[in-house]
Amino acid sequence: MLSSIDVETLAPYAEARASDLRLALGPTELNRLRPALATRPGPRFLDFTTELRVLGASHQIALIGADWVWTETLAFGASSEPALPSESRTLIAPGLLHDMTIAVKRELSRTQFSHRADEIDRQCRAHDTSLAVRFAGDALAFTAIGASGDAEGLRWETWHLYPESREIMASSTRITIGS
Repeated sequence: MLSSIDVETLAPYAEARASDLRLALGPTELNRLRPALATRPGPRFLDFTTELRVLGASHQIALIGADWVWTETLAFGASSEPALPSESRTLIAPGLLHDMTIAVKRELSRTQFSHRADEIDRQCRAHDTSLAVRFAGDALAFTAIGASGDAEGLRWETWHLYPESREIMASSTRITIGS
């Protein structure tokens, strides 16, 4: 059974598909972050803080330095890229690497989808910091982020659940020191 989700929005769930999501990576200005339904401070790494941000059926992670903000945004219309990459490796600053994998899976039945949603909920909450938003109208429509950090780097996983199409988009990201 799904645990209590952090925020339940007033907006009803609108049909969406994982294939409509686009990835945008790069520097941004702190005052130009996309509007978020919910935010939570994430783990620290080196001199950086992080912020977990649920934008709706999408997410944004902000890596914030003293005079620098870099974001990973997986959202509708976030980029002009034609499709989600299955893997991405990007040097985001001197000495900092961003490695990401993305997978979209379609469950065959609503029951399978529901069981997978329960499993995702547990996985998300196993991280040091988590944030999830459930959408009014369908308890299985939610976006979740789980993040952890240590001296070796940052790690976060995200899940976007679309019950109408029974699609689950999952991403796994790691920020490490490297070149």
